[in-house]
Formats: sequence, C-alpha cells, structure tokens
Amino acid sequence: MPEIHPRRVKIGGKYWTLTSASLRGVDGWAENDPKTPRKHIWINQNTKGLALLDVILHELIHCVEPKWHEDAVLQISSELAKILWDLGYRSSDLGDED
Repeated sequence: MPEIHPRRVKIGGKYWTLTSASLRGVDGWAENDPKTPRKHIWINQNTKGLALLDVILHELIHCVEPKWHEDAVLQISSELAKILWDLGYRSSDLGDED
C-alpha cells in the first residue's frame, strides 16, 4: 500500500493525525487517551482495498464513540465500508488494489 502521509482530520470535535505505520498484529490503532493532547490514528501500512476503508472507518468510529463495544464498531464500520465500496469509493493513494 502506498504510505498514508500524516493528515490532520477533525472528527467528534477533536483533531487527529491519521497516518500509516508498520503495526504488528493489528490493522489499526487509535490513541484516544484523554490526558494526551495529541490524538493519533495509525493504520497498518500493509492494509489495502476494502479492508483499508473498513479499518479507517473503524478507527474513526472509536474516536467519536470510544466507549462503544468492539462488536458494534466492527459491525458498523464493516457495513459502512461495504456500502461505500459498492458505491464505487476508491482512492489511489489509499491502496485500492482489491
């Protein structure tokens, strides 16, 4: 996957830095510690296509609703990703090889 260069995004009234990284064992990670002023979302640099869209949505949902159960976040992010994918969403800089 092409690298996601750090991007500043605003969701849930907070700014986050979204970037790709070499992550072991996970597709994505959102640092949402209330004590940390800098919020960060890391996406595994090996994730691509529909899975990448799913992971980005998943982590963004966690940013807005950090107390939601993981199963709910998984279901909603997967459903949204599939809908967007079926509507033709693709982004060459996010690795749409699938």
